[in-house]
Amino acid sequence: MQKIMSLCLLCLAVGCAQIGKVGGIITGTTPEVSRSGDDGRTCRVFNDTGGNPFEYADFRSELDRSCDVVELGECNSACTMLMTLPNACLIPRKRFGFHSSNLGGLFNDELRKYYRAGVLEEFNSNWSNSGTIQRITSEEAVALDPQLKLCEV
Repeated sequence: MQKIMSLCLLCLAVGCAQIGKVGGIITGTTPEVSRSGDDGRTCRVFNDTGGNPFEYADFRSELDRSCDVVELGECNSACTMLMTLPNACLIPRKRFGFHSSNLGGLFNDELRKYYRAGVLEEFNSNWSNSGTIQRITSEEAVALDPQLKLCEV
């Protein structure tokens, strides 16, 4: 077990050191995060295919601490946990994909912690039962969860 933990820490360190990448998500892809604004505190997460929801919980906390605004676009799977960040907005006309996690109940339960309103209802009744990505637009996500907001871009 200690060897596995050491290997995971090594992989995390290597993932964090990649140029143009933030996070260190081991499974899936490391999210592409670009920073803009005078102080670099506007962050854009784009073309993110997701990964382990437990690792994304840490990534979510990192974004909440280090970014004033988190702009999300073209985001699938565990990346959708970022939609409900208090400082997040969804880039208009982009798509977000939901599906049943590869490890079933355990990962699905972690995802449910971050969904609200109609997004949670759709996840519970439809998306969590599908191995195929079910995509919705930014505008559809806001219609399902009015607490979500569109970015002003």
